[in-house]
Amino acid sequence: MPTLNAELTIGLNKGYFSRRWSLNELKSIVTHAQLILKGTKAYFLSAKVTLCDIVYLYNKEPSVTVNFINYPKFPYKEASFKSGV
Repeated sequence: MPTLNAELTIGLNKGYFSRRWSLNELKSIVTHAQLILKGTKAYFLSAKVTLCDIVYLYNKEPSVTVNFINYPKFPYKEASFKSGV
């Protein structure tokens, strides 16, 4: 099976304030997007969520990386995978 993946890194700071998205809030947003794709396009898009930091010079922001994979149980052609992501 061809390997397809996409990666998105999202900072957890809400704007320039000290408030932050929690990991559970972010996972809920990903799940909501997955449900929309399932309902509108019948896509079952798998995602892996990993904690990380965005580092720029002396600044460090807590972040998450969301990896989308072409899961073997629900394989898609490249165009469909890109459309889903």
